Amino acid sequence: MPDAPYLPISVPAFGRLPAGCVPTLAGWLCETGETVRRGERVVELTVPGVMVDALSPADGTLVRQNLAAGAKVDANEPLGWVERTND
Repeated sequence: MPDAPYLPISVPAFGRLPAGCVPTLAGWLCETGETVRRGERVVELTVPGVMVDALSPADGTLVRQNLAAGAKVDANEPLGWVERTND
């Protein structure tokens, strides 16, 4: 995605994970095209015994989901993108 007004939905910090333990995208809490608010839960990620939410970085519209439910997550790659509104 291009730069602003597009912002990445980042993988939240899980802290120190055991070797070989990779987060999995459990599911999206909103659909592409839906309006989201800054700080809103948009994605659920899991590691064994822990569920963590990824939050929207801004008020806007979810314009892209990079991964589907069940996909392994790379902490350095965006989960999706939000197009920021200028309200």
